[in-house]
Amino acid sequence: MEMLLELFISKHIKISKRKIYEHRYKTNKKEKIKEYNKKYRLKNKEKINETRRKNRIDNKENIKEKERKYRIINKEKLNEKQRINYQKNREKELKRHRIYNLKNKEKKSEKYRKNIETFEGYKKHMKSKWKNRGLNMENFEEIFLRYINTTNCDNCNVVLTKDRFNTSTTRCMDHCHKTGNFRNILCIDCNNKRR
Repeated sequence: MEMLLELFISKHIKISKRKIYEHRYKTNKKEKIKEYNKKYRLKNKEKINETRRKNRIDNKENIKEKERKYRIINKEKLNEKQRINYQKNREKELKRHRIYNLKNKEKKSEKYRKNIETFEGYKKHMKSKWKNRGLNMENFEEIFLRYINTTNCDNCNVVLTKDRFNTSTTRCMDHCHKTGNFRNILCIDCNNKRR
């Protein structure tokens, strides 16, 4: 028993001496190591950047996954930071957006047109359009599917069309303006009469 105790004490003393040595060494060398690292980085800037580029290319998927996870975990923090930054630079941001919109007007409208031609793009467009007009969005999926699949007006039974510009037979979603509840899929004529 005494032997074990002595062995334990001797090991403990050796460990503590080692820790003291490491601590002294680290505190003494800390500034020198910092200085050396700084000089090395300045001297080998291109080499370090090239290595980083290669790493980013080689681990592109892993980096994207890490960034995605970080954004999910810190969503509120990032949104708050973005809001604060926008409020600080609001005028500058609005000016930048105006300039961009003027320069890229045709490009944006072409992109918008191409997007609406896809099913998902059209669905997103209709959702925002109906939301702005006051439709209750609780069962949007059902309403949208019914809107897409309806071929005749629910009121006058005329064949509905999907035109770029509104005609009397253009398909239209009818809803109550007070409650926002969906009523029928109608042609524009019937919808205007119903108001």
